[in-house]
Amino acid sequence: MNHLKRLGTILVELGHLTKAQLDLALRFQTHQQAQGLSTKLGEFLLSQRCISAAHLEEALNLQQQLEDLAKATSKDRPAEASMVLYPDPRLFEVAPLDLARKYRFVPLALREDQHGRTLYLASSNERRSYLEELQFALGCFIMLIPATEEKIALQLGRLGEQAPKVGGNLLQRLRRRTRSKK
Repeated sequence: MNHLKRLGTILVELGHLTKAQLDLALRFQTHQQAQGLSTKLGEFLLSQRCISAAHLEEALNLQQQLEDLAKATSKDRPAEASMVLYPDPRLFEVAPLDLARKYRFVPLALREDQHGRTLYLASSNERRSYLEELQFALGCFIMLIPATEEKIALQLGRLGEQAPKVGGNLLQRLRRRTRSKK
């Protein structure tokens, strides 16, 4: 299967594996293939206790989310590039810049289907507790794509001038909802 982003790269980017560990595992995998044996990278890394089952599951889920994001974006803008280079400033109409700065995310794509709207966000915010409030305020399901704080800050800085100045209404709704939960 040809994945948008390789599992090893994702594990390194998430900080669950070092580049040296990945290189060693890939050399082992190549050696195994030369002998006619097939070993999946994730299985090998688990067997060598380089990663935990939870880390493997997280990376595989992220890999699937990236593939879903690729389907949600246009053919001339691959999802992997969208994450880093081409976030869509028009999506700040759906997810206002004030919220993006508060919760540390960059909107990447919006997909609408029979189940409703799904907004894909690159996020450096590791607290997942804000998701319910954000989904309520934005009126759509949210899929998070992990990103470094550096990438988020860079994109928010670049897009800040281009983003529409909307969303005061949404911030007020979110604040009211947060206060009512307390």
